[in-house]
Amino acid sequence: MTARFIALAIALLAVAACEDVTRSIDPNIEVTEDTLTVFPLRGSPLSAPTAFDLFSLRALRVGDANALYDLAIDTAGGAAVLYPSQLIDIEAARTGVIESTATFESILEAPTTGYQDTAAVSVTIGETVIVRARNVCTGSIPGRDFFHAKLQLLELGTSGGFRTARFRIRTNPNCGFRSFADGLPEF
Repeated sequence: MTARFIALAIALLAVAACEDVTRSIDPNIEVTEDTLTVFPLRGSPLSAPTAFDLFSLRALRVGDANALYDLAIDTAGGAAVLYPSQLIDIEAARTGVIESTATFESILEAPTTGYQDTAAVSVTIGETVIVRARNVCTGSIPGRDFFHAKLQLLELGTSGGFRTARFRIRTNPNCGFRSFADGLPEF
């Protein structure tokens, strides 16, 4: 009985000391915004970027050696088609996408649920999506193992005779933090 009581007391003290286990990771990277252009998966030059690494906020080519990406991009019927990485590479970490009717500017934080990770998502010019991106986090704390970004399709165009898609992207690469406010996120 005494051993159980001591174990229970230690467990309660540990919980009280931690208060919120998911807040045990401090943010260390500021929320960042940029505009990136990619070519579609089909019909683009072999060296052209066709995907986004949202953690590093860069465009890269699907299939490049050691290329870690979150979304691959294609175009169809006046829209950009966003493919979560696991739909292209079955060994890729899971990425999820939520379509939004809100404006890019009005989306202040990423939702906690509702992400589509089993099908591609189409967006037209001006539309915004929110992304729960691959696990780049350490510690495997549930609820803190993804980072978030929001993307707005700005333009479908051409470059060198090839189709392109230009996106406005705001990323919060801090694991588990959902805020899109400037600076280090608070939540």
